[in-house]
Amino acid sequence: MLKLRIEIVKYLAENNSFTATVAEYCLMDIAEKLADAKNSTIAVETLLTIAEATSFEYIADEVVAFAFNQKNPKVQQETLLWLCRGITEFGLYYFHLLAIILNINK
Repeated sequence: MLKLRIEIVKYLAENNSFTATVAEYCLMDIAEKLADAKNSTIAVETLLTIAEATSFEYIADEVVAFAFNQKNPKVQQETLLWLCRGITEFGLYYFHLLAIILNINK
């Protein structure tokens, strides 16, 4: 059931107007599922789709801030792996690395 809910968010991000305000409402719940073995793959894809629909810089900053405030090592690990994949797909041109480093060091 959870996988279906995440897939619906991904579908909406792909096919409808998906703003940063809309992303705020579902971002933390999806980021938390990065550590879930059953749903991590769809969570990664959904976060990348939301980043494509809005802004990778904004989504990356929010997800990293959430993961490193939570103090769950599995979520932190999967967030860094997602971040690496996102940098590979989107590049570093619109990405502010300093903000990410500051969130990690908190």
